[in-house]
Amino acid sequence: MTHRLDRMGVVVSLVCAIHCAVMPIAVVALPVLLSIAGLERTAEHGVVVLAVLLAGFSAWQQGKAGRWGVVAGFASGALILAGSRLVGHGRAGELIAIAGSLTVAFSHARALSLAHRVARPS
Repeated sequence: MTHRLDRMGVVVSLVCAIHCAVMPIAVVALPVLLSIAGLERTAEHGVVVLAVLLAGFSAWQQGKAGRWGVVAGFASGALILAGSRLVGHGRAGELIAIAGSLTVAFSHARALSLAHRVARPS
């Protein structure tokens, strides 16, 4: 169960980071996207909420296994990501969101790596 959640968490967090990195370029390159900006913000908030929820659940699972370094990564990434919403949609907000998303993604990847070590001891 944890493997699936961490894999999904890696994907969702990376999609969020890619979205935050590409969206400013896409808005400049494709002005037609401005007409659907309301939908884009709704989807963006949905991805952020999903990433934070997955990070929280995965952190809980990692905490049960005593992997407190991974829990700290999830917690810091989720807080950074959630905090980016307070900054807004400017360049700073996007850079903060990318940093938070990547922190969460790396935490999911670390959790997967540790889980594989437990499953296949060397």
